[in-house]
Amino acid sequence: MFAVETSGLIKSFDTTEAVRGVDLRINKGDLFGLIGPDGAGKTTLMRLLTGVMTPDSGSIKIFDTDAINRKTETGMMIGYMPQRFSLYEELTVDENLEFFAALRSVEKQRYLQQKDYLLKFTNLEPFTKRLAGKLSGGMKQKLGLACTLIHQPQLLILDEPTTGVDPVSRREFWQILDSFLHQGMTILLSTPYMDEADRCTTIALMMNGTLPVVDTPRHMKTLIKGTMLEVVLKEPLRAKQVLTTTGLYTHVHILGDRIHVYVDKPDPGYITGVRDVLNNGGLTVDQTGFTPPTLEDVFVSIIEKERA
Repeated sequence: MFAVETSGLIKSFDTTEAVRGVDLRINKGDLFGLIGPDGAGKTTLMRLLTGVMTPDSGSIKIFDTDAINRKTETGMMIGYMPQRFSLYEELTVDENLEFFAALRSVEKQRYLQQKDYLLKFTNLEPFTKRLAGKLSGGMKQKLGLACTLIHQPQLLILDEPTTGVDPVSRREFWQILDSFLHQGMTILLSTPYMDEADRCTTIALMMNGTLPVVDTPRHMKTLIKGTMLEVVLKEPLRAKQVLTTTGLYTHVHILGDRIHVYVDKPDPGYITGVRDVLNNGGLTVDQTGFTPPTLEDVFVSIIEKERA
């Protein structure tokens, strides 16, 4: 039995097919990552799985239960935290938890036990009387997660849960998720951060409403045959333009203050060639070296290939 199983899932909006015949299987206890460019259909897919939307055709099973015809039953199995989780900012931390527990019809004694557990787990115990609107961004995300978990779901679905959160809060958020994974919970999340995707047991790349690649992070990195020449310099955008206009370097990716240039082997001659091209273009190279392809390299490479 899978935690999530879909077959031929289709959802359209007017003439736009947002989800196009998706077949998806997520094992129980998995941390399943969904990555892809904006507009790929990730949020629509998640809303279909949670029952917020109804597909035009196809099937969805949540723990072997028909999620289309038995939404109430499967809804109790799922905790869903959308990108903009609707906390009530005029309510306190305590009041928000109580409100979401009432929405899920959580019995009082069970609610009190789960509330105490979640407050301690998320380090929100000292802030129970604080208005949600007065919390920091990271604390709001943790409160949103606590509200999502108040009915003890078996499947947690998170839509870019750490976007816009500071690095410390992001690390704390992941510590919480890791603890729930160790307890056997299944988690499906979308993320724009490749370091988060790298922590998943399985990753699905979504493009144009389809899932062209579903694999482990480790194996996905082998989809690029060759290596990356990493170049650190002050103007990576201009460096990419200079390299690609030569026609010699077809895959050049920007990663912060550096670029990755695809080469077929770690030959020192490539370093000399790239340095010469950049120096002739008026750019100063600070550092170069060879590095294995990252998930971001694979991600960008597949997207470029699909678009081409």
